[in-house]
Amino acid sequence: MEITKEEALKLYPKTEDWFKEILVKEFGRDAFLGADFRNLKTFDDCCVLCGTTEDEFEKKWVEIPVDFQTVALERLKIINRAISGAWEPDYFNTDQYKWFPWFRVSSSGLDFSGSDCDCVSSCAYVGFRLCFESEEKADHAGRHFTKYFQEFITGKKA
Repeated sequence: MEITKEEALKLYPKTEDWFKEILVKEFGRDAFLGADFRNLKTFDDCCVLCGTTEDEFEKKWVEIPVDFQTVALERLKIINRAISGAWEPDYFNTDQYKWFPWFRVSSSGLDFSGSDCDCVSSCAYVGFRLCFESEEKADHAGRHFTKYFQEFITGKKA
């Protein structure tokens, strides 16, 4: 059986794990990073999907005199773009739900607590620009990239 890369990308999100492994062996892991946001487990995964690498990202900020939290926010923007795909929030559309990870700060650090959404409130949450189209995507970001949210929220290296 022969299959094109385009056909493989369409099949990948809907197929069983055993077949996903075959597709990855045939076309490479990077080909499927964007096919399903659940594949994004590391910051480098997100960078690759956005057309760079983690090393290139780090090199970019060595020469620029910016504070730690600015770099942390730029990391979160890449993570958000990779997980969100083509979806962009309409900040003025009060009928569109916008999901975000919810964290609790404790003596042991920052803990992911779940997701929340907002569409009609006039409140402004920290990091609201880093919202997602679904609870599942917000949960994924919160669970897998807690370290980066912690660095942005607290301003300290995790």
